[in-house]
Amino acid sequence: MRYLLTLLAISLAVTVHAQKVEISADSKITFSLKNMGWNTVEGSFSSPSGYVQFNNGQLVGAHGCVEVVSVQTGNSLRDKHLREKEEFFHIEEFPELCFTSSDVSIVRNSSGQTLYKLEGSLTLRGVSKPLEFEFVEQAGGSLIGTCTVDRSLWGLGEGYSNFIIAQNIDVRVELHLNE
Repeated sequence: MRYLLTLLAISLAVTVHAQKVEISADSKITFSLKNMGWNTVEGSFSSPSGYVQFNNGQLVGAHGCVEVVSVQTGNSLRDKHLREKEEFFHIEEFPELCFTSSDVSIVRNSSGQTLYKLEGSLTLRGVSKPLEFEFVEQAGGSLIGTCTVDRSLWGLGEGYSNFIIAQNIDVRVELHLNE
């Protein structure tokens, strides 16, 4: 019983000291991938929402979502296809994608910059799979993160060969924080 009470007290102490900071709507999510083997398609999602949590100035958690309807690639026909087709985002059934961290660790802290590794779950098309991000804390209250998404794990673009649409999608997240 003493162990359980000690664990509860520690959990409450961590929760009390954690500061939740909202993600600003001017944050950006961009992506790029190869198309037809040589063409690079770049795109973005706008107005992500969510929060990050800090404990004593150190990142300890994050949760964020974005409405998939906001996808833009510079080609309106492609954007409509990505939004509506069942083999892509199919926004009628899956209107948003979300990431929630489960573990945060410091990879490096030098020259005033902290590099974090966030392990968590990306929910896309109703499927949740593990995903890792690396985030660098920037001066001025922002976090810049990158990861690679293997589209096949979420059934994204199912039926399209890796030559037509590359299997890996490079993602960059720029989070501005409301402080």
